[in-house]
Amino acid sequence: QVFREERTLERLGPTIARLHERLSGDIAPLPHVGDVRQQGVMVGIELVTDRGGRTPYPVTARIGQRVVRAARARGVIIRPLGNVIVLMPPLAISLEDLDRLVDVTRDAIVETTAA
Repeated sequence: QVFREERTLERLGPTIARLHERLSGDIAPLPHVGDVRQQGVMVGIELVTDRGGRTPYPVTARIGQRVVRAARARGVIIRPLGNVIVLMPPLAISLEDLDRLVDVTRDAIVETTAA
């Protein structure tokens, strides 16, 4: 009822569009990103050793955990599911905070996969 009354999903349009734009421009082109899946404001970023063959990182590399730690060092909490980084920002996130979330996620992926 609250979602209907406050038109929550309708008002998310600009946030979803901005997130899609930022993911497409700043995350998807990274050399160790095999796929970016987005449904509304929920995102899964698959990390791979080889983009062309979409070769997954071995479990022992704990790449998701390493990216999460790099993001946390920058003040942002994200979640790993194996080699997939999950972004689930609050529905009320500002565009400024959304940009920071994507920037930090990008920087954490770049730092972690550079070695």
